[in-house]
Amino acid sequence: PHPNFTHLYFGYLGNLFSLIAGETYYVVWGEDTFKCVAQEVTSPIAGIAIGNLSLAGMGEDTGEPFAIAYGLEDNSTAAFTLSTDSTHTIRIYQKIENGGGGQTGFIEKEVLVEWDTSVMPTVTFDIPELNHTLYKLADATPTKEQLLAAEFRISSANGDSDMYTQTISETDILMATDDIIGFQFSSEPTFGYAVCYVAGEISVDFNGISLTITVPEAGFYQLWTIGMEFPNTLVGSMSYTVTEKVDFIQSDWNQADSTQPDYIKNKPFGLGEMQIKPFLPTTTMTLAYSSNSFFGSYYISSSEPTEEDLIAWASNWDIAKIIWDGVEYICEPKNYQGIKFIGNFAAWGGFGDSGEPFIFGYGYGAFNNMLVIDLATPVTEDTTEGAMVAHEVAISLGQQSIIKLDPKFIENIDYETQVINKPFGSIPSGTVVFNGVVDCNQQDGDSEYIGMIDQIDLISGAAYLVEIDGTSFNAVA
Repeated sequence: PHPNFTHLYFGYLGNLFSLIAGETYYVVWGEDTFKCVAQEVTSPIAGIAIGNLSLAGMGEDTGEPFAIAYGLEDNSTAAFTLSTDSTHTIRIYQKIENGGGGQTGFIEKEVLVEWDTSVMPTVTFDIPELNHTLYKLADATPTKEQLLAAEFRISSANGDSDMYTQTISETDILMATDDIIGFQFSSEPTFGYAVCYVAGEISVDFNGISLTITVPEAGFYQLWTIGMEFPNTLVGSMSYTVTEKVDFIQSDWNQADSTQPDYIKNKPFGLGEMQIKPFLPTTTMTLAYSSNSFFGSYYISSSEPTEEDLIAWASNWDIAKIIWDGVEYICEPKNYQGIKFIGNFAAWGGFGDSGEPFIFGYGYGAFNNMLVIDLATPVTEDTTEGAMVAHEVAISLGQQSIIKLDPKFIENIDYETQVINKPFGSIPSGTVVFNGVVDCNQQDGDSEYIGMIDQIDLISGAAYLVEIDGTSFNAVA
């Protein structure tokens, strides 16, 4: 029973974890699971609570058979209930909701601390009033709750190779404050230990003696009688469980960068990594000013590319990485009047200002020429026809790799069907992809009339004009 709420039963869960206001927790109480949102409370304690807060006069009655509160003053958590059962099995956890981003949760982690005094501890301090010297064995600072649940494996002081398993109970703890805990094994009174949580001067009270001691470093210490030779054959270990707060990262199926924390390894299918291949090595390009070109008044370069360049440019790729006068730009391809372009098309309307100081492309007109336009160099009334500027340019093309699922894992697949993905922009505007008469028939039980035509290779994102029986429709694939 709780001393202040006599109608309630309560139990401490220790200080292994804390609650955070506004976050969602799942509480498994017996065989039932409850979803709770943590709230700040001020009375009767200042802290964060979940569950049915009306049980302890902290809030509304939400129906749960428990209230769990984390006190901000003592940094410990307690559970409250009306149930008179002597024990309760409780599990508290957080999880990532479907479609959510990264969230906070808790994981349990086993900690193993080992020591061997064949290497003498170099950090020590004395407590003359208690006739003890303390030797630092490790940096570990387990809490009282972790010590009570820990398993110790310790050899004897005379170098006996046998290891003895030890545990401690509340009665083995000799002193306990926020700064230090001292204990001794009831089954092996030869050894005393202390966990110092802070360095510097701390106050302790041992058997009615009030002391101020100076701790050189926080850590796990062994107590030994002053003046006695510290054993150099002592080995031991302690293992305990800690609960750590972690930020979970929601995995992203479309993440292609294997260095990112949301990347999914060993996907059976989906998007792989971007494959980058060099296209144009670093080249100094010379552009001439033209006041009456088809594209407007710009510095322009137009030349006939090699057949190899045309094939590479017309291939399937998703991005172009272009370094223009030392500045890197990542561009997606666009189609303008039969030209596969990269760069800033704001001046031509309909594409939006993407910020690049250039337009670059292949495939204009009957000559399939290479076209480069300088959008950044100022043009004034004094700019003469044919004036020259030079830019240093390098281009790489990137293709998104696809991890394909083996067809043997898919039922009812037509192994003879192949979808041909033609490069974006390879069909000039005005090209007729189909023209003919289609015979349509009504299938059994269907209201629609269906007709089959020859395969048409449609391009995602491309606009089409479809004429059926004299009526025209605009459609985007």
